[in-house]
Amino acid sequence: MMDEVFQFVATFKDFPPRSFPPSFNPANILESAMDTLKEKKALTEGLDLNRIRGRLERMIDERQKHGDR
Repeated sequence: MMDEVFQFVATFKDFPPRSFPPSFNPANILESAMDTLKEKKALTEGLDLNRIRGRLERMIDERQKHGDR
């Protein structure tokens, strides 16, 4: 029996096993899309747009007061 096993294993040298083909799994695609949406939502909720606008306006005002350098 062991001789047959060794003969079989030896065939892998001449004919190596193929890699697994990519799988199409709608559940994985949906999960990936949902993760992306959750990350985007968390990012946008974490931004305080009014605070950012205020800082940009102050920077522009300071530049205009002191002239473009």
